[in-house]
This record gives sequence, structure tokens and C-alpha cells, in this order.
Amino acid sequence: ALRFLLEHGDELYPGVPIQTRIWKTDEGRAVFKVVNLENGQTVIDNGIVEWIDEAELERRQGLGAIHFDGRVAVVTGAGAGLGKAYALELAKRGAKVVVNDLGGAADGTGSGAAAADQVVAEIEEAGGEAVASYDSVATAEGGENIVKTAMDAYGRLDVVINNAGILRDRALVNMSPEEWQGVLAVHLDGAYNVTRPAMKVMRGQGYGRIIMTTSAAGLHGNFGQTNYSAAKLGVVGFMHTLKAEGRKYDVKVNTVAPIATTRLTEDLLPPDLRSKLQPEFVVPLTLY
Repeated sequence: ALRFLLEHGDELYPGVPIQTRIWKTDEGRAVFKVVNLENGQTVIDNGIVEWIDEAELERRQGLGAIHFDGRVAVVTGAGAGLGKAYALELAKRGAKVVVNDLGGAADGTGSGAAAADQVVAEIEEAGGEAVASYDSVATAEGGENIVKTAMDAYGRLDVVINNAGILRDRALVNMSPEEWQGVLAVHLDGAYNVTRPAMKVMRGQGYGRIIMTTSAAGLHGNFGQTNYSAAKLGVVGFMHTLKAEGRKYDVKVNTVAPIATTRLTEDLLPPDLRSKLQPEFVVPLTLY
């Protein structure tokens, strides 16, 4: 079976001469672009052609229209909750995944490798590909290292899901500068620290998909969460500007506002709602 995946560029009219340029990237796989010879403009870009057997074709058809074959994804905060659910489903649908998690507590303290390693192991046991990253999104160096992990392991980066988060709830008059800044450092600065180096890669590729994570607290407010609310609405503004900057490079940026039972919310949600708000229920929208 022969499968094509491509993106259309400028218009092409009958009679205009074209040139197709093809580069073999792997066994049974090549990329191509089609160029208008009159003006040099790209008509079709990021074309992928694959020769696959019937069994592989059947597997992909079983996944439906959404698949990530040949794509590389970074998911931050992927050691548990929503991030883990994203990482597992991306890998199931063909992506190579960088599972990033600092391995700390819900308030951001501590660190460890176990959470990320466990998700990588689950992906590999299911037949997928993944590598772990233990860097903190709260520093520029950490963000650079997360992207570098993807590039070193797989040579490209197509998807970033900025999901990492912590909570340090307290009424504003009782909130210390460290509690304020610590939450902004992970949610807002973290989105910048990872997305900036990722954007450089995606611009060069001419392709990228970036997801930010906001929340009801950011959109509507919630008592005791001024730090969290400010950060979560900040990423919405970040998204609006970044989508304009990425448009001509086919880098699309969106924000999701999920509600799910995770370690950050399990103490906030009523018991009768917890079982009804599983992270897996949010995954289809985010991957779409």
C-alpha cells in the first residue's frame, strides 16, 4: 500500500510547469515538495510518501483519521494525570514521545526519575518509542534541554504539549513572593522556556503544533489561586500572539482548558465527580 501525507501551498493552474523534488529519509519512506517553475513558489510542501504492507495499513485505519506516524512530540508534566494520558495516546497513534517530568510533588518541591521512566516503560511495552526527560520547565536551560532531548533522540520536533503544572494555593494577602513566583515559573515561564526553542526548530521544518494549557481558574478566577489564575490566563495571551507569529511557518498554536481528576485537582473536586472526570476523556480534544 502507498500512503501520502502532504500540505498544500500556493495555487497552481493548468499548463504551469512544475518540478517534484524527492528525498529518501529511510527504508520505505521519503519526503517531497512540488515547486512552480515559473515563480519558484512551493505548491506542495512537507509531503511524505510511505510504502507500507497491508497489516500496517489495517493498523493505521483502525486508529481513525488522527495519527502521528513520523512525528515527534514533547509532553511536559507527562509522569501522571493528563500528561501521561497524552503521552500514551500519542505513542499509540505513532508518535515518538519525549516524556518530560521533574518528578516532584504537587507544589513543585523535590524531583525524581521514577514517574517519567514508568511512562516510557509503558509506551515501550506497548510497542511505541519514547525517551525520558527530567528537566525542569521553570528554567530556560531546562526548556532548552527538553527540546535538545527530542532533537538528539529523533532529529526533529513536531508537537509540544505544555502541560506541566504545580499548585501553591493561598489567599493573596498571605501569599509569599516565592509562592507567587514559583507557580508563574512553571505555568507561564515554563510555556515560554519550552516553546521558544521548540519554535526555532518548527520554523526551520515548516511545521509544528503547540498546545498550551489554561483552566477555569484562569478564565474565571478561583479563591486562593491568584498566582495560578494569573499564569493560566497569561498563556492564553501567549497563544494569541504566537499563533500569529507561527502562521506562515505552518506552526499552529492552541490552548485547552481541561478539567480532570489529577493529583492537582483530586482534593478540590467533589467525590462523586472524580470518577466521571478521568484524564482520558480530555485526550481526544487535545490530540485533535
